[in-house]
Amino acid sequence: MEGELSQLLKSEVPFSILPSYADYLYKKHSDSVIYLGFEDIRALKSLSAVVRKFLTRNNFSPPLRDSLFLALGRIKRQRYPHHLKQFLYAVKQVQPESMKNFQVDSIAICEDIYQEKDKAAGYYPKKIIKIGKY
Repeated sequence: MEGELSQLLKSEVPFSILPSYADYLYKKHSDSVIYLGFEDIRALKSLSAVVRKFLTRNNFSPPLRDSLFLALGRIKRQRYPHHLKQFLYAVKQVQPESMKNFQVDSIAICEDIYQEKDKAAGYYPKKIIKIGKY
């Protein structure tokens, strides 16, 4: 399957994308995420649609929605959520003045993992696939 996806992605064109703001996703019962968002996500959405169609055609269930952001880090669930909320709010107040474009030239295929003893979920990258002819 990875070979088929590699072939499919050879026809895609690598592109540049510009992060434009910092934000967070607060989760009460799991890790919260600090991320960089993008103003113009058309190229990213297009690439996501290609991968989503491929996964669906190959009997995989892609996530119901796309997470089109650049995760900077995760913050573990805190005993006192109000402290975490204060911290996350402060992160959002510190917006970068300028950021640089970066090249999107590959995607990572990740596998979900679940550790029963820790009741923790996550993922790890299994393979990096280049976009375009290389």
